[in-house]
Amino acid sequence: MLTVLAFLHWHDIRRLIGSDIDPEVLSLAARNLALVTLPGLEARSSQLVEMYHRFGKDAHAEALASVKNLKDSIESAARSHPITTYLFEADSLDSATLREHLIEGSIELVITDVPYGQRSTWTKSGTKELGEIDATWQLLEALHPFVLSSRRRLYLRSRRTNNRRPDMLAIGASASSNSGNDEHFSIHRSR
Repeated sequence: MLTVLAFLHWHDIRRLIGSDIDPEVLSLAARNLALVTLPGLEARSSQLVEMYHRFGKDAHAEALASVKNLKDSIESAARSHPITTYLFEADSLDSATLREHLIEGSIELVITDVPYGQRSTWTKSGTKELGEIDATWQLLEALHPFVLSSRRRLYLRSRRTNNRRPDMLAIGASASSNSGNDEHFSIHRSR
């Protein structure tokens, strides 16, 4: 998800930060985020050339053409600024762990894909499995110091239990806030 955001919104992004509790997910994220750098694309291109010579599949040739297009795009975008990336292993429900890696008030946007309970579930380090609502609130509380100010917003999208339509919880500075340092915030549930 972070890599796609970088490609689609390069001019608006300076830094991408990702975390997960699973080291395997972080390893995949690191490989994907390498694609926002020219060396990362060169490495992927070399892999695809090797696979094309080894297997002769059209899909590998098509992927090579895509890498060339991405490389051209990144060379152009990187002239304005590079995008730095940072990945870390953490339980996102644990604000103490987040504090080791993040600076308070430094994040303008959080996008998260919360567990839906089909292939993954919420668990807090050292505790039993959590329900989606409890875990979502714990996530909001853990992220609060790093995200909220008068210009920052945190949006969590999750499925409803009846799977008909998603719910969205949004936390941000209240509309009546006059000061950028106001700690009041509103929570909205939209359907």
